[in-house]
Amino acid sequence: MTSSPEHYITVSLNDGFSVVHVRAQPGERLFDVLRRGGKPVHAPCGGKGTCKKCLVTIDGIGEALACQFVVQHDVLVHVPISHRFAIMEAQNLHARQFVKNPPSEGFGLAIDIGTTTVVLFLEELSTFQVIDVLSFINPQTTYGGDVISRIAFCIEQPNGLVTLQHILSEAINQTTESLCRKNHISPQRIDSMTVVGNTVMLHLFCRVDPRSIAYAPYTPVFVDEQRKRARQLNLDVSPDALVTILPSIAGYVGADILAGVATTDLLDRDGFTLYIDIGTNGEIVLGNKDRIYCCATAAGPAFEGATIECGIGAVEGAISEYIEGEITTIGAAAPVGICGSGLIDIVAELLNKKLIDAGGRMENEFTIVKQKECAVNHDIVLTPKDIREVQLAKAAIYAGIRTLLKHADVSIDQIERLYLAGGFGSTIRTSSAIRIGLLPQELSNRIFPIGNSAATGARLALESHAFRAEIDKVRATADYIELSMRPDFNAFYISAMGFE
Repeated sequence: MTSSPEHYITVSLNDGFSVVHVRAQPGERLFDVLRRGGKPVHAPCGGKGTCKKCLVTIDGIGEALACQFVVQHDVLVHVPISHRFAIMEAQNLHARQFVKNPPSEGFGLAIDIGTTTVVLFLEELSTFQVIDVLSFINPQTTYGGDVISRIAFCIEQPNGLVTLQHILSEAINQTTESLCRKNHISPQRIDSMTVVGNTVMLHLFCRVDPRSIAYAPYTPVFVDEQRKRARQLNLDVSPDALVTILPSIAGYVGADILAGVATTDLLDRDGFTLYIDIGTNGEIVLGNKDRIYCCATAAGPAFEGATIECGIGAVEGAISEYIEGEITTIGAAAPVGICGSGLIDIVAELLNKKLIDAGGRMENEFTIVKQKECAVNHDIVLTPKDIREVQLAKAAIYAGIRTLLKHADVSIDQIERLYLAGGFGSTIRTSSAIRIGLLPQELSNRIFPIGNSAATGARLALESHAFRAEIDKVRATADYIELSMRPDFNAFYISAMGFE
């Protein structure tokens, strides 16, 4: 029932830079008011009350979780400063070369839609040179930090799918406008686009309901290449611009992985290569020139910071390295929390100092940085519960690797190289990842970070029909393994929980 004007209340939102006054109805969730007022708070769980990251300060009341607080009268809310993410724009420098298409007039966009971040590359199609690149935080993160939260939003809210597609397309349009204005190009001269992302992100981008991916047998509405016109996706470029959404393999192995693998030399080798993208869903690919196997394992959001007491994404001020008690933060800023790479370093060091035992037991919480040295109003600590979250995440990745090796009848000694893809994989200290049991010790001298290979794949697809043929070849060779149906995965998972 809609309130009459006299029953509205005013919620004032202060982020330290400006104050926004938002009209709200009594009984409305503060979380929704913040989002509507353009000052959303970090909430990886999508406002379910489980991550406890959406803490705000309310005048006269104190601290409260925005997703649990209901506004009943006029209030002033102090919103935490939104920290800038460090987004991986660096491409795979080891990518193979492919024959380019004939030069043409106009410009193209290659887009990598990640669950957390989005990267756009503007290219001149006559020279295939990158003119510029811009990135931004995926605005859908305010509706949940992982794909399951966003699928749930589509299911629970009548206009959920439309909302998620709209805010993403608007953000792409704004960034495209910024790219073009900066480089004195009309957006109407962009007549070709290629897009990669995980399967859920691509469904949301195309405004296709992704709910079937959330339930067994996890079947997407589409995995084949999609070709659309820009006007169909509400993109502010040439209306007839061809937008090619690159193909996926399965519900949890998307075009980002397929295109990323195609940039490597995996299909050129007799020996076997592992390709791993570590995130909330850890995608793992094993193969050589004759056969390819792939799977996805639910590592959970620990490495994204969501289930860690002082965890945070890769933002300025996040502790990204920890060596013998000395910290390094992103942007050399005052500490605000722990991101995934820092978390792995800290756990590895505490294991070496025997403050964590082989079973994952830690007596007390460990203080990393005292409050007086932080940009937050509390100590930055690691808790015994955090250790359990790390165990769950690293065991899922390690068990996925072992299950894939077993299925392919390939020994660890047959692996010639391990490619770590994506922002997280390119920033972790491999010795720490091995120490905690995230990656196999046997591959210590065969691990190669390769940057944002998905974005590289999007660029190559824009430039080369030969590369698109390579994508088709990888896809035709790949055999997807569903881990949830395999008892051996569960056995590997349990055995990988400890810290040996």
